[in-house]
Amino acid sequence: MSASVNGSAESGEGDLLAPWRATDRLDAKDAALFERLMAEDSEIARRLAVACEERDAAIALNEALPTPSAAAREKLFARIDAHEAQRSPGRAWGAVRRFGERLAALSPNALAWGAAAAALLIAVQGGLLTKAYLGSGEARYETASDGRDAVGGGQHVLVAFTPTATAEAIASLLSETQAEIVAGPKPGGVFVLRLADRAMGKPELEAAVERLKARIGVVRFVVAQ
Repeated sequence: MSASVNGSAESGEGDLLAPWRATDRLDAKDAALFERLMAEDSEIARRLAVACEERDAAIALNEALPTPSAAAREKLFARIDAHEAQRSPGRAWGAVRRFGERLAALSPNALAWGAAAAALLIAVQGGLLTKAYLGSGEARYETASDGRDAVGGGQHVLVAFTPTATAEAIASLLSETQAEIVAGPKPGGVFVLRLADRAMGKPELEAAVERLKARIGVVRFVVAQ
């Protein structure tokens, strides 16, 4: 791994902590780390300001979003059940269904904001609805996790999606870039994407990162590992 790529990963610590700092959810240790990073790099303060702006925008979006209708919710459940009926029963499908039912029990404002997170969850359940949407009939159904074994080898990047990213948009992004979500969500809503099953050279990795960054409506930030 080149020094520049390692430097990018280290500088990305501020990006990972900024959303938590903006919502006052850092513990004492991480708060101290974030303050040290800001003292060492003035750019971190700008990133915190951006995170605060995103927080305010998310709150505004939450308040502006209409409450999803019962019909739309039932349509989603019906699609899940239809896919489930075509495959052997599994705990992963049941988990998605249970999550949806819990989502339905939330208050209107919480449901409106949670819908974006639900779309993301459905899209990244190791291919549950993402790969079904893309039509790969032999997809492996696994749950993305934080375990190191799940990440495996290859070239990875850390990615955070925008609050308004839909399941369809994320599925399209994964298909176009031939990337795979192998871990997450981590603190700050960060996921680990595998771009290739081998280590990429610096030019190739930088080009792949730039392609992801270009999807500003879907990707909030990207940090190479």
